Amino acid sequence: MSAKVGRPTKYDPAYCEKVVELGRKGCGLAEIAYELDVTRQTLQNWQVEHPQFLGAITHARELSEGWWASQGRAGIWSREFNANAYRLQVMNRFPSEWRDKREIEHGGELPVLVVKREDS
Repeated sequence: MSAKVGRPTKYDPAYCEKVVELGRKGCGLAEIAYELDVTRQTLQNWQVEHPQFLGAITHARELSEGWWASQGRAGIWSREFNANAYRLQVMNRFPSEWRDKREIEHGGELPVLVVKREDS
């Protein structure tokens, strides 16, 4: 049996609870990584290595989206609410749910344009 090479992991199962609480405050992955003092790549690695951490990150993302949605709902009634800044935040944080989606359907055949040329 060979020993693992590299730095020992900082992973702590208690991070799962912390990650969920950060999501509840609207934090995204960059903020979660910052709070745990690791890189986003480390968060990705931990999701692969620790199923409970994957569950915590998934839950945190859903809570974060809920937090942002509640901020928009509350802010819409305020004159100080910056709707454009809010829109950019949610569209960039949650692109699969909050995006301007334009679908253009192409179908059928294109008409053929016939140009007749008259010789003089």
